[in-house]
Amino acid sequence: MTSSRSQRAVFALLALALAALACNAPIQQPATLPASASPTTTTAPLTSPCGLGDLKTAGGQDVSNWLIQCDNHDGFGFKYPPGGPPTPLTDDRAPIYLPIVPNTTLVEKWIEVEPVEGSAECSSANAQNAAPGAVTTETLTINGVDFKKESGGGVATGNIYDWEAYSTGRDYRCVTLTFTLHYTDAANYVSPPAVFDRAAESAVFRAIMETFRWVSS
Repeated sequence: MTSSRSQRAVFALLALALAALACNAPIQQPATLPASASPTTTTAPLTSPCGLGDLKTAGGQDVSNWLIQCDNHDGFGFKYPPGGPPTPLTDDRAPIYLPIVPNTTLVEKWIEVEPVEGSAECSSANAQNAAPGAVTTETLTINGVDFKKESGGGVATGNIYDWEAYSTGRDYRCVTLTFTLHYTDAANYVSPPAVFDRAAESAVFRAIMETFRWVSS
């Protein structure tokens, strides 16, 4: 009887000891993935088209909200004001129409961009097709870029087209920006509209040229 009681006492002491160990055992933490296994996302910085997105002023005008024409193939770009008529959808390079003051003799104005690769003749197509002596030529530098400026004009049934072109070349590439003013003769009207302000309408041409950039070698 005494032996049986002693065994039960030993078993009871062992049970209490095991319970105490269980209470003091460290809590098992759930397994976690190493940091290298966690999914990550990266966002590449947006590149400004032709590096012109941060250009705020040119030719004394605010150009921060102007549109950007970026030609990565030929490595150049420039900015121009919004608000002109839509450009026709064609496979060829279409003119870029510019906003004008309405209700004047000025009908429209636009830019034509002529990039030519492998050409030794860096000149406007208008000048090349003009009669001898009909084009005025000068050289000028804008923002460190040398340009040949050519000016001329033509008349067709009461419509007058005056143009000025800026040509520059680099690495066997020639780029010409030609600006055209299309207006009518006030004498064509019984009640003619106001004559357009040539200086004001043409000022944007120089401002656009001051945004011109070569952007690749």
